[in-house]
Parts: sequence; structure tokens; C-alpha cells
Amino acid sequence: MRLSRRRLFEAGLSVAGASLLPSGARAQTGETPTVVIVNLPGGLHSLGAQADCFVPKNAFGCTSTNSRDVGNGVVVDDATFGTLDDSTLRRMCNLGVWHGISAHDLAQHALFIDGRTKSYPLQLANAIGGQSPVACAQLGTHLSGRHDAIGGASMQKLSDAGGVLAALGASPPGEFIPQRGPALAGLRASVRMSAPTLAKNQRSLSSLTSGLTGVVRALSAPPVQVDWSAIAQAYGLSPTTTLVSGFASQFATAELLIHAGTSVVMISAGGPGCSLGWDTHSDRDGVCARMGFNEQLLPSLKTFLRRTLALSGHNVVTALVGDFTRALGSEHASMLVASAWGKHLRQGTTGGFTITGAYDSYVPRNGQRAGVPQLWAFLAAAAGASLNPFGPNPHPFV
Repeated sequence: MRLSRRRLFEAGLSVAGASLLPSGARAQTGETPTVVIVNLPGGLHSLGAQADCFVPKNAFGCTSTNSRDVGNGVVVDDATFGTLDDSTLRRMCNLGVWHGISAHDLAQHALFIDGRTKSYPLQLANAIGGQSPVACAQLGTHLSGRHDAIGGASMQKLSDAGGVLAALGASPPGEFIPQRGPALAGLRASVRMSAPTLAKNQRSLSSLTSGLTGVVRALSAPPVQVDWSAIAQAYGLSPTTTLVSGFASQFATAELLIHAGTSVVMISAGGPGCSLGWDTHSDRDGVCARMGFNEQLLPSLKTFLRRTLALSGHNVVTALVGDFTRALGSEHASMLVASAWGKHLRQGTTGGFTITGAYDSYVPRNGQRAGVPQLWAFLAAAAGASLNPFGPNPHPFV
């Protein structure tokens, strides 16, 4: 199929927000780094990854017989995170994030926007650097705050992988690869004609400017060698499926973006079928939380971790976050236990806590109350970024 002018601009706008970052800012590891952040809006229950914290109180159905110490203080719930492959569990670490917030909107905002209204994901993408036409991608509908471009890195919300495939020269199954030469010539002519308008409106049109530049870069480069059919089928999707909706298609698209060299990918999707989402109030026995993990998240996450931890030439770091964990009674706690996986990460935890009271009286076992900036400092270190705008990393798993 020839790439029509309309199709060309659809493909171009699908990666608007692309960036060309200085190659000197790229992580110096010999591998292409990508940080994939899976966000559960409503809350991330730590019964799955750090079940031992609830055993002394017999909370959320956690007992010494249905939880398992997989090494170095990481104690998983047998029915959920305990079903991950042993090789995956050996590359898992838990991170205590003591943000002191128990309100949903404030917690989500604090996770992704720092006190100076700067986007944490875009600071990370800029710190990692690279030449991908998509520096930072958002897959899913929920992401708090305004994410303005930082140092040339901008964020693009993607709802269909087809435009990315077309721009990268890896067409969807059943279509011919677009004629890249004429497409490139047309885009370059459009950029020249639009230059005065883009120059006069640099702030308001910054995403469009970087998007056009990114598409020119994508069409100028050799086509990305990626088998979309194999990726889609690994997640139980039809090879003709490119619509991004739900965890399976989000993780499949994240894999595509990894091959394209994207630095940061943001994923979020709905929660359990018990209608509470990830905000599992009144779930005193943990049934609803376990349902969400097992029916919504873990099937696709297992596939993604198994495939990306073994991916040659790439350093993929996957982090699982949410507003907060649950207090006793399944109310809102004021801290988070995040989990991370990566081929170069060491197993361990800074997420262990002791429950000293009847409600949200959680005390860190290691005596440290690392916050949100320290979470992002860890992710920068795990990606091997040569820049770290977040300060020291207190989590010793890199």
C-alpha cells in the first residue's frame, strides 16, 4: 500500500512528541535502556510482593503458610506474585516509597510530577537520552499532571500501534511497507513550509515540532526489524490487532517501543472485576486484590517480564507502582511498596514495614523513609543513565 498524504500525517502525528536527544546523554552500558512503568491508579496492594508485613496481623488473608520467602527479604503471596517464574523472582526487588499521602489525586500527582511541576518520566527520558523517534510514550488513560517537554524529550499518548509501525517501517500484517522515500520528501517539504509558523509559536507547537522532527528521523533511518505478529501472538492477540486497550495490548506495544529504542514507557489500565478498580476498599481478606492481580495484571506481566529479561541488546527495567498500599481494614495507607525487575538488578527489599498500630501505623524496617525522588533516582541508576537529576539512590539493588 502506498503511503497517502493523509496516512503519512496520521503516522506522523501518532508519534508527535517524539524527540531527538543528544547521543552523549545515552546510558553508557552497551545496551539500549528502556524503563517501563506500570501504574495502578487507585492503589498497589503490597500483599502480593511483600506479604510478610501483614502476616503478624493476619491481615488480607496473609499467613506464614501461603506466603513464600524467595530470597533476600522478598516475601511473595503464593497465589499472586508467587506464580512468577523463579528466574523472574531472582531479578525482583521491592522499594519502599514513603510519600506520606493517603489521598488518590495527591498521591498520583506526587508520583509523576515533582515539586517544581516538572515531569518525572520526562526528566528520566531526558537523562537516558537516545535517538528514538519516541522518547517517552503513554499507553493508557490515567496519568496525573501536565507533562511538558524537558530538554527535547516529550511524551506522546499512543492509542494505536499501527501509526508507530508505519513510521518505523514495520507495517502491520496484511499491509505493504509504505514507500519511505516519497513520504520523507513530503514531510521535509511540509516542515520547510511550516517553519515560520512553528518558529512564531514555539511553546504551543513544541510537541508538533518535535513530532515532525522525530518522524523525519524515523523515515530517514533504516526500517526497524521487529516481528509484530510474533509479539501480538505472545500476548494472546490477533496479529491484526493494533488498538491499545487493556494490559495485553499495552505490554505488546511496549515491546514494540523497546525495539524502537524508546526510553520511558508508561502503562496504566483498569482494575479487578469486582468493580472497585485498584482501590480495594472493604477487601479485608484480600480476595478482590488477588483477583485484580491474577485476572487483569499478571497474565500479561508474566509474559512481558519473561520476554524482556531475556532480550539481547536491551536493558529493560520494569517498575510497578500505584497510589499507596492498603492500611488495615483495606483503607488508604500513606506509603507505597513498588516492585522492579531488570536483568542487572539484585534481589532485595527496602519495602518491608512493621505495623505498630491498628490502622496506618507503618514503620520502615530499615529505618529509612525514602521518598518519590529516590524511586526515580533508582530507576535512573537501573537504566544506567549518565545523568541523574533526582539525587542519590538509596536502594542498593543496581
